[in-house]
Amino acid sequence: MPTGFSEQLASPGLTETGVAAAINAISEVSSELPPAPEVCLPAAESSTYSLSNGQSLDLTTVLKDMSFNGIVKGLEQVDMATDTAANVVSLSLADVLSMPPTDGVYKLVLSGAANDKVMLTEGEWTDTGNVVNQNGSNYAVYTGTTDPSAQLLIDQHMLQSHQTS
Repeated sequence: MPTGFSEQLASPGLTETGVAAAINAISEVSSELPPAPEVCLPAAESSTYSLSNGQSLDLTTVLKDMSFNGIVKGLEQVDMATDTAANVVSLSLADVLSMPPTDGVYKLVLSGAANDKVMLTEGEWTDTGNVVNQNGSNYAVYTGTTDPSAQLLIDQHMLQSHQTS
């Protein structure tokens, strides 16, 4: 009964030399692939993504990549306030509900300046009228229209550029 990887590959009729050649060919091809482009930069040891230089972030894509790569830690904040360029983040209620909850709440904090934009799917979010102060910044509280356990904290600086799609 084959026990090693080479023996398992060789059992259908490949020789050990053929298996070694196949492994080397795969290694050469994978080392020639360009690195994946960075959509956003994760802050060290946190669940914050920082956007800069006018980047756009589609949260659906990021969460899909995080899930695909087996990242367990959820996204907690998108920081667009780290530069003066206009950055954009797009998200839906389903995006926020796909993140791990904390104490039963699916919360995402969006920090930014007046020129940064958040694109929300129309009809999915309700402005509660509440404002919370977190780390010295004021955030408007939005909840999911159909699921109030989803919560967005949107930096009040960004509210003038709030858009729906």
